[in-house]
This record gives sequence, C-alpha cells and structure tokens, in this order.
Amino acid sequence: MSASQEKKRRREERAEGVDKKTVVKNKTAKAKKRTRTIAAIVAIVLVVVVLFLVVMNSSLFYSQVPALRVGSHSFTADEYNYFYQNALYTEYNRIYQNMGEYTSYFLDLTKPLSEQTCTYDSSMTWADYIADQTMKGIRETVSLSDAAKAEGYTLTAEDQATIEENISSTKDSATSGGASFKSYLSSAYGRGFTEANYRELVTEQVMAVSYRDVLLDRWESGYTDTLLADKYEEIADQYDLLSYCYYFVSGAADDENGIDADTAMNAAYDTAQTIAAGKTEEVFLELVQQTLTEEEQANYADVDSILRANVSAQSLSSSDYYDWLVDAARAYGDTTVVEGTNGYYVLLFVGRNHNDYALRSFRHILVQVETGDEVDSGAATLAAQSEANTLYEQWQEDPTEDNFAEMANANSDDGGSNTKGGLYEDVQYGQMVKPIEDWLFDEARQPGDSTVVYASNSNYSGYHIVYYVGEEDHNYNLDLATTAQQNDDYAAWLEEKEPSYPIQKLFAFRFTK
Repeated sequence: MSASQEKKRRREERAEGVDKKTVVKNKTAKAKKRTRTIAAIVAIVLVVVVLFLVVMNSSLFYSQVPALRVGSHSFTADEYNYFYQNALYTEYNRIYQNMGEYTSYFLDLTKPLSEQTCTYDSSMTWADYIADQTMKGIRETVSLSDAAKAEGYTLTAEDQATIEENISSTKDSATSGGASFKSYLSSAYGRGFTEANYRELVTEQVMAVSYRDVLLDRWESGYTDTLLADKYEEIADQYDLLSYCYYFVSGAADDENGIDADTAMNAAYDTAQTIAAGKTEEVFLELVQQTLTEEEQANYADVDSILRANVSAQSLSSSDYYDWLVDAARAYGDTTVVEGTNGYYVLLFVGRNHNDYALRSFRHILVQVETGDEVDSGAATLAAQSEANTLYEQWQEDPTEDNFAEMANANSDDGGSNTKGGLYEDVQYGQMVKPIEDWLFDEARQPGDSTVVYASNSNYSGYHIVYYVGEEDHNYNLDLATTAQQNDDYAAWLEEKEPSYPIQKLFAFRFTK
C-alpha cells in the first residue's frame, strides 16, 4: 500500500471514530463469521452427500423414477428389466430349440452379453440386440394394449387363467430355488420390484397378446382364396418341400499319398461328373457305389441312403445348391455338380411338393427294441415284434380310439406321446420316420385304419402299432399362406403405430441391467 493510501485509510478511520483496538476486533469478528459460514457449507455438503448415497442405495431410481418413456407411457428401471429378461430368455430358448447342448456356442448366459457377437448381426453384441428387442417388445405391448382399451376389449376368462398360471408358476420356481417370491423378483428385475408390479406387467402382456389374436382373426376373415393362392406363390421358395438325391465327393488334399489340393479337386470333379450322368435314383446310386470301397458300400445299400425326401426349402437356404433346387425350371431327372469348399456336391432333382396336402393326426404305441452290448439284437427284435402283435390283438378285442389311447398311455415307449394317448396331431411331411410317413400319407388312408409298422433310424428301432385319427379339411399350404399374410398385415399395423410411440431414455435408465 502506498503512503498516500495509508494516510487516506487513517483519515477515514478517525472520521468514523474507529481506533486500532476496534479495527482488530472487527477483523476477528469477520474471521469467526467466515469460519461459521464455511462450517455450515461443509455440513450442508455432507448432508447432501449422505442423502445422495442413501438415494443411490435405495429403490428410488429402480422403482420410482421413470427410466424410459414410450409414447405417453413411462417405465421404471425395474419394469424395463422385466421386459429385458423376457427378451433375453425368449431368444435363448429359441436358439436352444434348434441347437440344444450347443446353445452356449451362440449365446452364453454365463458371460457378459456385451462381449459376445450377435449371431444375426456381426456388427452388434448380444447386449445391443437384446436391448433393441426389448424396446420393440415394450412398444409392441403398449401399442396393442392401448388399442385394446380404446376398443373396449376386456380380458377373457381364459386370459385371466393365463395370468394366474403365470404368477403361480413363477412363485413355484422361486420357492423351488430356495427363495421367497419377493426376493426372487428383486434379484431378477431390480430393487423395489413387487408382486403388484409383476402382476400389472403380466396383465398388460396377456392383454396385448389376446388382442393381437383378435386382430389376426379379424384380418383372416377377409382373406379370399385368390389372395392366399398368390401369397403362397410368394413364399413357395421358402416352404415348398424338395426331394433330391445327394452325394458329396471329397476333394481334400492327401499329403500322405502326395496328392495336393488342386489334384484332389480335379479328381473329385471328374468323379462328380460321372455320378451326375445318373438320371434316376437307382442309376445315381449305382454310380455312387462304383466310387466306393467295399467297406463304404455298406452305408449305401439302397436308395434311401442318397435320397433326401420332403426337405423344407427354407432349411436349405444357406446351401451352395439352394438356387438350383428352387429354380422353377427344375424337372425330374435334372442333375448338377456344385463346387463346395473341399469337394463337389452332386444332385439329382426328384420332385417338389407345394404342401398341397392335408395335415394328418394319428395315435401310436411304440414297442422299442432293446439295445445294449450284451443284448442279442435278433432275439430283441423278435421279442419286440411279438409284444407289439400281442398288444395289437388285445386292442382289437375293443377296437375303439378311446381304448387305443388308454393302451398307449399304459404301454408305449414313446415318452413324447405316452401321456396323451399316443396322439400326434397336424403331422407334416418329413416329421415322422419314413415307414410311418408312408403309411400315414397313403391316399387310401381312412379314419380308424390301423396296423403294425416297423421303423428304425440312428436313434432307435421298434414296432409301432398305429391308429389313423384323420386329417384336416384343407391343404397345408393354405395354413402357411394365411400365416404369412397375417404376419404382413401385423407388421404393417405395428409400423403404422410406431410414430405415436417414440422412445426416450431418461436419467434413471442408467440403473437398468
């Protein structure tokens, strides 16, 4: 401070009548006030921090604060988690249906989904894909539920029973796992998720599904035969059944014998071309047999070893020869050679089924042939045949369908049908072993027909006592076309609703799984 400034300060203090002692006293008071202010601020900050920690560890952001808004509907983190878990396990079960024990190679629930590439889209992780499916599922549910309520649709008694069965089975699952229903819901979906929340969401989903069925039935009632015929033509390359003879000629290198890959592939091509000269199943088989060793020929003893009958075109869509098989110009006797990765496929076109047949229903009693290292296969086969014939004779003493059903439950070795009277309904081509299929789809078949049929494959061998129940009153392709048209109509309906249900993630979304 300059001398002039110091003089000015002293003059001002004298003018105010303030002496040195008073100045010191004022400074001390200001310092104490500042200390008290800082202490108060620190106390407030501590309270805020404590409250923040309490809130963060409570169920507030899980079950009270909206995490997602879909149109006019808000969902908490817990509620989002409910839909997420549904989407995840729906996808897992879909893969399991096809892959069984190999499911974990495609979707492994023991590992973070964010570290696994989605099978359907390599640019996405499974976490991304399931999240996307969850959003679509929520939007679909609220779209349907809103439409149902606007129309005055109410849940049926069957719908109500479905809700109660769902809740009851979930409670049973929780109990069997050693947990209370409350703790199970919290661990599965998040803190604060209650039975009331669960019931509300299950009810919304049942409402949505029930109303969707109403829409599908409504649309179906307006379909004409012409529309459905045109629709089936659109999807024929997916659903038609293809029959063809097939053989793969390996062109793999044989280093031990000094045959490189090019030489092996050239030899395979020549062999394939030779087989392709066979224009009937029998000649095709003979030409295949000529390329085999005596030991290998045992696996190609009859036409069935090379024939692929009534194979869904859809199941072949990723094959190298799909386009050739579904070409509209294909006719019986056509052959081709198609290059594969390590060899050549040789194919003979046999026929194409447009699903212009009626689905069949039948009952059966299976008497399986006993197998094992110490079992005499011949004796076991005779024993099974004898038992089947005895059961068949017993049934003929009272040859009614009801009696047959009772005997199937009591005697059949087929675990897939021996709790429902041996019944298989709406059977398609390619679903049953060939001897059963041939009998079932015989044009002369009439309700009440019965016989004993022997069948065998890689999984079993045994005698089937079969009883023909009947068939649908329309061809299967009508069902396929109807379903395809309903799917198109439903997709269009959802697309129309989408602008009314924009999706917005809110602050609490970070608390979702």
